[in-house]
Amino acid sequence: SQGTVSTSITEEIALEKIISSSQWEEQIPAVLSIIVLGTLLWGGIYYFVFLRRKLKARALVEKLRDSVYPAPDFLTLPQSKYAHIGLIADADEQAYLDHTQLNRHTLIAGGTGCGKTVAAMDIVEEVLKKGVSVVVLDPVGQWSGFAKKCDDERMRKLHKKFGLGVPRSYGPRVFEIRDATMNLDVVHYLKKGGLTILRLDTLTPKKADAFIEGALAQVYREQWSESGSLRSLLVLDEVHRLLPKYGGRKAYVKLEQAVREFRKWGIGLLMISQVLTDFKGAIRGNIGTEIQMHTRYEGDIKRVRERQGAGISKLISKLPTGLGMLESANYNKGNSYFIEFRPLLHSPYKLTNEESRKIARQETPVLRMEILVKSSGKSEQNESKGGEKKRHVSRRR
Repeated sequence: SQGTVSTSITEEIALEKIISSSQWEEQIPAVLSIIVLGTLLWGGIYYFVFLRRKLKARALVEKLRDSVYPAPDFLTLPQSKYAHIGLIADADEQAYLDHTQLNRHTLIAGGTGCGKTVAAMDIVEEVLKKGVSVVVLDPVGQWSGFAKKCDDERMRKLHKKFGLGVPRSYGPRVFEIRDATMNLDVVHYLKKGGLTILRLDTLTPKKADAFIEGALAQVYREQWSESGSLRSLLVLDEVHRLLPKYGGRKAYVKLEQAVREFRKWGIGLLMISQVLTDFKGAIRGNIGTEIQMHTRYEGDIKRVRERQGAGISKLISKLPTGLGMLESANYNKGNSYFIEFRPLLHSPYKLTNEESRKIARQETPVLRMEILVKSSGKSEQNESKGGEKKRHVSRRR
């Protein structure tokens, strides 16, 4: 009886193996189909994502063979998810900037009328689209044009070439810095979001220097959490005015501190200057992206010659307006390449004083409370001393 049961169990196991084997053979075509489809899908992705990019990059390099501007390694440049700032020179290929890493600081240099301010405004337009908070320290009032749509026909005709959308304004806050607003809370506006423009054009050079020193000190004293990417952008136009040789005072010392410390908090500095080589030591050593526009300043041309070679340096003094050389360790294997910066979506012209004041009246500026408290305390102390003096005189009488 036990032998019969054992034989029966063995037969059942054998039967199950036969059935299992038969089922597996039936599934083989389906498994093979999945493998083939997966291979085709991976091959398609490889072609469209990698191989297609390589073929396109090779075609672009060939296109630039006769250009005076050297062809970059297109595969190492930022792609479309980043800030659109223009076109690769002579390639008609969109140029982008990795806005998330602008906390490593940027310096744009060039002579008067070369387009350096427009290049900076391109960057600001893009980071505003990405939701980054921007505060501009504006010494000439030029940045107030962000409040109006681009109405310059010459610029608008170029919008199609650069693949831009319709002109637009950016709804900035515009405050004129005067004696009553010298203690404006810059940190508040760095955290608030949107665009805040602080016009310094009514201040004397000495007071403008003092305000910038105070603004940088505010940011430094704030207890920020650390961030590996851009949180806020602080723009300093005509930053060469802070240099001691141009009459700058204490603000330059704070700027050296800022370029060393702000990065870890995710606060980027975007600086626009007529010269680059005048910035030395800590400032030059902490600039992540340099953009050199047209210049005849021998110091900057010599620096390009030493870093990039004589051929590239000869181009700098011949660059047309709006075209600049970009250099960043993160792009093009650290080598420089040339970008034709795009036209603006907002107006390139500053507001009139009345237009600027009209916007300023829409919002009450936020002032630093600790400064107000300190001032109030001094006032109360003076009043108290005055009262005691009066009482003392009264007793003597």
